[in-house]
Amino acid sequence: MKIRSLILQTTRLEEVRQFYQEVLGFTILNASKDGFCVQVGWSRLCFKRALTPYLYHYCFLVPRNQLLEAMAWMGDRVAIIDILPGKKTVHFDSWNADSFYFYDPAGNIAECIAHNDLDNDRSGAFDRRSFLAINEIGLGTENVAYINSVLERECGSPFWKGDLISFGTNGSAEGRVLIPNYADKETWFPTTIKIRPVPVQLEIECEGGLFELIYSSGLLNVHKK
Repeated sequence: MKIRSLILQTTRLEEVRQFYQEVLGFTILNASKDGFCVQVGWSRLCFKRALTPYLYHYCFLVPRNQLLEAMAWMGDRVAIIDILPGKKTVHFDSWNADSFYFYDPAGNIAECIAHNDLDNDRSGAFDRRSFLAINEIGLGTENVAYINSVLERECGSPFWKGDLISFGTNGSAEGRVLIPNYADKETWFPTTIKIRPVPVQLEIECEGGLFELIYSSGLLNVHKK
C-alpha cells in the first residue's frame, strides 16, 4: 500500500498551515480559507477547516539510515516527545522499525518512522525533501476485523501485523492503516490522546489500483478511482 493523499480536519487551520509552511518549510498547495495541502514525497497531506475538534495519529516515512538525522532536524523545530526519561526513540521488533513522535499545532500526535526492511537509504543532509511519504493513518474502531475486511475485499490490501481483536494493521511497510480497538487500546502511544473514530479521507494505491477511502462514524466506504 502507498498512501497517495490524506485529508484531516482541524479547528486550528491557520496554526497548522504556519507550522508546515514557516517552521518545516513546505510549499503550500491548494490554499484557501478552508484548507491547504503539502506534498510529502509520494503523498499529499491536506488539512480542512472543521467546526468540531478532532485528534489524529499520522506518520511520516523517513529513510532507514536517517532516523537520528530526521530527529535532530525536527528537534530544532518542534519538541520531540520523551518515550522514557531521556529516551526519544522506540524500536518495534515485530515491524523491524524505529520511530520518534511530536505534536503538531492542532494537538495531533505525529510520528516519523524508519523501516529497516525497506531499501530507501538516502545520502546528504536531512531536510524537508527527505520525507518519503505519509506512512500511517489511524482509524479508531470498535471492530478491527470489519475495517480490515473492507480493505481486503474492496482494495485487495492485505492484513499486515497485529491481530483482529485489539490492534491490527492493514497494508505494508510502505504504507498502512492502523486499526486499534479503542475499547481495548484507549490511547495513542506514547500519549494520553484518546483513540476515537474521527473522520478521515484518504487515497491509497494498492495492487495497481487507486482507491478513495472515507471513514466516518465508524463506517468505511471505498470508491475505486
